[in-house]
Amino acid sequence: MTASKFFQLLLINNYCLDVVTYNTMIRGLSKEGLIDEAMVLFSKMKENSCLPNAATYETLIRALLVRNKNEQAVKLLREMISKGLLMGSSNEDSKFMTPREVGQILEWESRSSNQMTSVE
Repeated sequence: MTASKFFQLLLINNYCLDVVTYNTMIRGLSKEGLIDEAMVLFSKMKENSCLPNAATYETLIRALLVRNKNEQAVKLLREMISKGLLMGSSNEDSKFMTPREVGQILEWESRSSNQMTSVE
């Protein structure tokens, strides 16, 4: 049985899933290049009242950036910042985003916005 099928079985049987379970699946999907599936799971996580933590956001942001989905990455970074999760996760597996990384993402957003303004 694949991890994905096992996870679906847990959902079907109404097991209470926690942030660690969701993060494990999101990380696995992201590593396999299945970022769209990871984003769907992220949405389901929130729908099921399981609050994402810094590790959740960082995993998705990094995966989105690798796939040049920069606008989605910026959106998640802004959401992460608004929730006060930028540099504070208790998850030891999290590779906290450095201030430099955050700055680079926001700099990209600024350059992108300026290019769109000059085109209009």
